[in-house]
Amino acid sequence: MKCREPTVGMTKGSPQAPLLFFTVDKSDTRHPENRRRKCVDFLALTTKRVPHASALELALTAYSLRPDELDPDAVYVEISGRDRTGFLSGILKQFSLFSLFPTKMIIDTKDGLVFDRFWIKGIGASKPSDDAIASIRRNLGGLMGN
Repeated sequence: MKCREPTVGMTKGSPQAPLLFFTVDKSDTRHPENRRRKCVDFLALTTKRVPHASALELALTAYSLRPDELDPDAVYVEISGRDRTGFLSGILKQFSLFSLFPTKMIIDTKDGLVFDRFWIKGIGASKPSDDAIASIRRNLGGLMGN
């Protein structure tokens, strides 16, 4: 798929003419063939499934759960592991299996390693049940070292 020549622009999207946003670096005016173009095919992004980490592919190196010191209705969760596409999505799906949802998240990735922190609550910002916490603890433990 080729980008068109204008400096910045957008083309109309259809299966025959994809929606493209493009920029052209025209800094090399002496050698037009060296101009770099950056394209994003937005239509393809809406129809193409991107592979992501399933629960079985998540590999945690450490995790901890404990009551939050500032909010007695929240549970503080720390998770670390090897980063990959869909890691955060996989973790959030683990929480949602037990109707647990983050009210705050701090996501940190450095050198391919994830250190994520979550403050989770139940539906309607309720305090998570002991059963839900035990279940998520068990599931996260099962992801250790995968």
